Amino acid sequence: MRYKSLLIGLGVGTSLGFALGKATPDSPLSPEKVLNMTKKKFREAGSISGSWIYMKPESLTRESVHNQVYRGGISRHINGETIQYEFYADAQTGSLIDISKLKLNSETPLPIEE
Repeated sequence: MRYKSLLIGLGVGTSLGFALGKATPDSPLSPEKVLNMTKKKFREAGSISGSWIYMKPESLTRESVHNQVYRGGISRHINGETIQYEFYADAQTGSLIDISKLKLNSETPLPIEE
């Protein structure tokens, strides 16, 4: 009889835990996971030389669609030139939402933030 009560309690607890887990919103993916997923996609078109990602999700609204996203960047060397890209990836799924190629002028240094 004791084992029967234990098994019933275990079954009810597991079922409740599973149901509550499905009812709560999914937490965002880690920024490291999103960056690795993005790097994997970029590597399909060639090697990359550097990458970065902000560690906190940001809000992004495009065409009245709101998303929590991670913002990051990828750089590659192509024909002796460094090409840099900035990307926005959905924080929940890791899907790339936007990629833009950055235009850098080597004659004008980047501003230093204080």
